[in-house]
Amino acid sequence: RNNSCFLVKQRNGVSFSSEPNNLTKINSFKFSGLANDRVVGVNANADGGVTLAVKSKKKSKTQKPAKAFTKIVLKKDFRRTAKTIINNTSGNHYRSDLKAAALA
Repeated sequence: RNNSCFLVKQRNGVSFSSEPNNLTKINSFKFSGLANDRVVGVNANADGGVTLAVKSKKKSKTQKPAKAFTKIVLKKDFRRTAKTIINNTSGNHYRSDLKAAALA
């Protein structure tokens, strides 16, 4: 927890994390993109779209890091993109606590 290659420490005592799929970039177990079984990641594309990454629940994919995430490319307007993010996070009871962070 206190030592990691993704850890970014500030002079004022705040610790951030630069790990992938950490939406808030806060160094804690709740927002960790590596330690949790259920992970949500939102990344911007070069063409203006957004990629939503959700960790797969299948046992066959959990042991293969390259295939562990289901990636959804969203290119529509914000209303449709937000609805897809809400449906994949809190709509199917996946990670409802990350809904606000994913929409920010």
